[in-house]
Amino acid sequence: MTVLLLLIMYIYAIVGMQLFSGIYADDVPRYHFDYFYPAMLTNFIMMTGAWYDPMNDAMPVTGSWCSYFFVAVVVVGMYM
Repeated sequence: MTVLLLLIMYIYAIVGMQLFSGIYADDVPRYHFDYFYPAMLTNFIMMTGAWYDPMNDAMPVTGSWCSYFFVAVVVVGMYM
């Protein structure tokens, strides 16, 4: 089960890096997808239920379409 959860976190980290890498120009928030380790940490935090802060940081920069990614991570992470 742990290996499956790590695989899912790895996939969502790569997808998050493709979608959200480099979107913050000057002020990088605590939860971001610029590098692999912070992306994995952000996914872990979102899967434990604290998804609002990372989504709140990304929404002003990307728009409301980013909520689909964050909801998908939370739903799959909570299911696991």
